[in-house]
Amino acid sequence: MSKKGDCQGLASNSGHASIGHSLINSLRTAMEPEADHSLSESNSVSRQVLHVEPNADCRFLVSTLLQLHGYVVTSACTARQAREIIAGEPFDAYILDNSPFDQSGIDLCRHICGLNKDAPVIFYSGAAYRFDIEQGLEAGAMEYLTKPCGIEVLTDTLALVIHGRKLHELELERKRETPRSF
Repeated sequence: MSKKGDCQGLASNSGHASIGHSLINSLRTAMEPEADHSLSESNSVSRQVLHVEPNADCRFLVSTLLQLHGYVVTSACTARQAREIIAGEPFDAYILDNSPFDQSGIDLCRHICGLNKDAPVIFYSGAAYRFDIEQGLEAGAMEYLTKPCGIEVLTDTLALVIHGRKLHELELERKRETPRSF
């Protein structure tokens, strides 16, 4: 189950609540604690994801869909909340919106990459101008996806960056174990 922040959502544009809110309410019902949809521990190994998104409905929907794809998701709605979470536990990947409530996603990405330059950071944001994308990649993100995109695009990208990081770690380990000849 994802950890929920205490942030209020921005998605309550009362004019178009029909199908989107119905889907979200259906997912909330399906993910209730009494309906055990949890995945086995073996499926969650190396799949810890921090998802930072200011919009409560989007945060819930993406986190739930990622859980259904086997990821263990921790959610935050602010950069401050994300920094507190990061200080306490490691993650295999980070999915950031470019505009958490209290700081830019770019600054949060720089912070994460400052802690670990190989951190697999993905932006999943509605900020879709070329400038936004370039800034995100220059800050250290491995990918920059623009909303909306299908969950398959997000999960495929997430799997690739996690797998790429694991390959990089294995290569570094192999280099450390290989004796040097002079």
